[in-house]
Amino acid sequence: MTSTQNAHGSLAAASIQFESVPDVDENLRTIRRLAAEATSAGAELLVFPEASIYDWESTPETLAQVARNDSQRFADELRAIAQAENVALLAGTYVPSEEARPLNRLDFVGSNGETLGTYDKVHLYDAFGYRESDTVLPAPTSGENGGLLVVPYRGFTFGVMNCYDLRFPEFARALVELGADVLLESSAFVAGPYKEMHWETLLRARAIENTSYVVASSQTPRRATGRSMVIDPIGLIASTCVTDEGFSIARLSTARLEEVRAQLPVLENRRFQLTPLRAR
Repeated sequence: MTSTQNAHGSLAAASIQFESVPDVDENLRTIRRLAAEATSAGAELLVFPEASIYDWESTPETLAQVARNDSQRFADELRAIAQAENVALLAGTYVPSEEARPLNRLDFVGSNGETLGTYDKVHLYDAFGYRESDTVLPAPTSGENGGLLVVPYRGFTFGVMNCYDLRFPEFARALVELGADVLLESSAFVAGPYKEMHWETLLRARAIENTSYVVASSQTPRRATGRSMVIDPIGLIASTCVTDEGFSIARLSTARLEEVRAQLPVLENRRFQLTPLRAR
């Protein structure tokens, strides 16, 4: 049973943006402050950027060291913040792998401080002259659900995406096939020519083609696009963040999901399902 078949409910979601710096403690202070501000404004779910733990443009050796030395402490602090503010949150970190390069991870924590799930990034940003794979190890797509993270919470089902995943429509559709009706996009969407246009267009497309909410966070300009936002399942921008640091809040509604999916039943009308690629 999908979440939209449950009793009608709503949840206030905040897309939060800031620029992570090369100081784990400073980033935790920023997360703690923004979490308090957003929850004071009524938010019940917070989406922070990819690589919230540390400056994502650091050297491979530095990020590997941060993953080894600070990832557990960062995860513990996220759980403490969630519990203190009585709010669910998603934030980006780096964790050790079996190789020298760390994994790019998103931690999803519930309002009671319990870890609801983790997602290790599958699609690494090797595009527009950038090579994330020089720094980070791609997560495997083997195992249950191919590494996809889908989390039921408060009457909704959340599917988790990390930055470059946004450019692969089959990835979002796979999450929806597993029941997701809200897509959470945590990102450091690299700035550049046309990138702000790509960011908004892709977010709205993922919402429209899946009749799903999208709650999207990006790190801030100048290195990333900013413009964190919440997208309605019909593709309208419900709220957006226009400052360099801050948050944007919109209310998710199961009744609205039912309404849009009744008007635009693309998930019922489709005639093809996804076929996973063989492991590369």
